[in-house]
Amino acid sequence: MKALIVTLTLLLLSSNLPANEVQELYSDSAAWEEFISNVEHGEKESIIKAIKLRKISDAGASSELNDALFVALKYEPTLILYSNEQVCYGRTDPLKTYKEAINEVDEIIAIITKLNSESAKKCVNKLTKSKSDIARFFGVNINGL
Repeated sequence: MKALIVTLTLLLLSSNLPANEVQELYSDSAAWEEFISNVEHGEKESIIKAIKLRKISDAGASSELNDALFVALKYEPTLILYSNEQVCYGRTDPLKTYKEAINEVDEIIAIITKLNSESAKKCVNKLTKSKSDIARFFGVNINGL
């Protein structure tokens, strides 16, 4: 059954969206915010659409899509890691505080570690390294110097 679900999901991901799809959605701020919220809350159809949109999006939309997909790793880590390794570098824009940002990364690392795959291990390594970037962003010295 799991193999069938994976196969169907891959078929959904292989279909393309029109190039203007991102701009149309992004230009309607209320629809865009609702869509991003749906992705962040693990709505599978929205996650699949976000993965497709991320492939054809520009800078502003890409950043928001990446951050939403990063949050959605809590719900669909296998699907997202298979189709978008960029999320393994963490958010484009960190949360408001160092503690919130690090806690979020640690939560995602714990979830991805359970996948026990080579791509999951690579992602965990990248996320672990990203913690020093978060510290630098917030001006936190994690080396005790």
